[in-house]
Amino acid sequence: PEIEKAISRNVRRKVKEAAQAGYRVRPIRGREEMDSYYEIHCETYRRTGASPHPKEYFLGIYDQFATRGLSKIWVAVNRRDEAVGFTNIGIFKNGALYWTTCCRGEDFGHGVYYLLLWHAIEVAKAEGLEWFDCAEAFPTAPAGSKERGLSDFKAKFGGELHRYWKARMVLRAARSETA
Repeated sequence: PEIEKAISRNVRRKVKEAAQAGYRVRPIRGREEMDSYYEIHCETYRRTGASPHPKEYFLGIYDQFATRGLSKIWVAVNRRDEAVGFTNIGIFKNGALYWTTCCRGEDFGHGVYYLLLWHAIEVAKAEGLEWFDCAEAFPTAPAGSKERGLSDFKAKFGGELHRYWKARMVLRAARSETA
């Protein structure tokens, strides 16, 4: 298939290594697994030096998006069926969007991130979606930064860079302290 030709040999190798090490990906079984998702998210963010999102952020994704088919959440499990990583992919119209992901430190080097993202891409294609957006990239970020590592990781999946615009609209003026 065309998408397999676009990915790097590194991605193919890492996905194969993860599978051979006994990792596999399955859909999340229910809201009760969001506790594990959040625990692994916090561990990931501490490891990468970022501040974790609040737990309510992830519960909101599950309650408002996943339950309505507007996102898909997958869990990577090890040979003992223990959760070691998660990914959440937003679904919008005829496409998919890489949204959140996390992985335990001890499993990080075994290709779990590669296995999760490749699985999400394969499912999107199998379900007839037309595009898969790996989300924002930071190609000019400093070497060694989290943003650069994320950009380099995403680039290995063979996508094309496109302009990414961020905007914020103020809907209501902030109240002053004296009002």
